[in-house]
Amino acid sequence: MPKALAIGVIAITLIYILTSAVFLYLVPISQVTNDETFAAQTGEALFGKIGGVVFAAIVIISVLGTLVAYLMVSPRVYYAMARDGLFFKSFGELHTRFNTPHRATIIQVLLASILILSGTFEQIISYFFFVVARLVDDCDAKSGSIISRCRSCFVGRSGLCFIV
Repeated sequence: MPKALAIGVIAITLIYILTSAVFLYLVPISQVTNDETFAAQTGEALFGKIGGVVFAAIVIISVLGTLVAYLMVSPRVYYAMARDGLFFKSFGELHTRFNTPHRATIIQVLLASILILSGTFEQIISYFFFVVARLVDDCDAKSGSIISRCRSCFVGRSGLCFIV
């Protein structure tokens, strides 16, 4: 599995770098009129006006997909924190009919609404990337402790390491 993971990460990194290089080749930095419409400018350079519209639509769909994913995942973080005693206990209860963390979902919707109503596009993007960077940092730290624990399990033993 680690070999497949490493190959996957390397492949995605190469695709990202190559895509960025093509974008910069098609629309040099000196011709970029707006950071927010960079993909649309690239689409326009490739396929004309319709290409710009299509690329802008792809960006919108991608952003909406990410938003939906975060709106579905974030309430479960509050739910798990409440179940572990790290957040208000009432947020650790599931809805009786839908079996979802409905109170945590309401909190997430309220926080997202406040962020949208109070910030500019740049502030929201900055906040989003701060949260993503924090999440990646936390995942790195946790995976490091898991790897360390597994290595200590294998010292002088054979078999599987179970993480509890």
